[in-house]
Amino acid sequence: MDEVILARHGESELSVVGIVNGDPAVACALTAALAGRAVPRLVLPELNDVRFGSFEGGTLTDYRKWAAANEPTVEAPGGGESRSGTVARYVSAYRTILSSPERTVLVVAHGLPIRYVLNELEKTDPTPLVEQVAYAEPYRLPREELERAVDRLEGWAAQPGMASGVGRPVFRPPLVQAVAFKRSP
Repeated sequence: MDEVILARHGESELSVVGIVNGDPAVACALTAALAGRAVPRLVLPELNDVRFGSFEGGTLTDYRKWAAANEPTVEAPGGGESRSGTVARYVSAYRTILSSPERTVLVVAHGLPIRYVLNELEKTDPTPLVEQVAYAEPYRLPREELERAVDRLEGWAAQPGMASGVGRPVFRPPLVQAVAFKRSP
């Protein structure tokens, strides 16, 4: 693979109203559009959306509040997955894509795996709140950029408390901390 084109899927009925849906059984319009064509396709379940657990069918706002209040290694309640587990899954899919013999690969995926790659190109590790990726907008990356981003994501997924590839703790402001200092006489 020499180049990858990343594009978020089209807007769904659920995303319009802000409902999270990590169900891989929901049909993709692209699948229907490619039906009967001689286009090589590879479906990578590792690029499925976050397994939201009890947040499935709820609002993205509620899931984001939970994610912001919990460490990246904590699994979402109700059988969901951790953010670090999600990133490790994305890394596995991107490694498969990088090993593709095709010169150019189009990846149509959910916004989060694309956003994490784009952020890592700017040396920004995964956070609970990320800017949404526009629907159906292509992001062309040479192989080297995708490899660099995937390497950084892999480092973060292995040690989410460390900056990717840097080996030092990431600053995390305390949620609430009160400290009283007494002056000595």
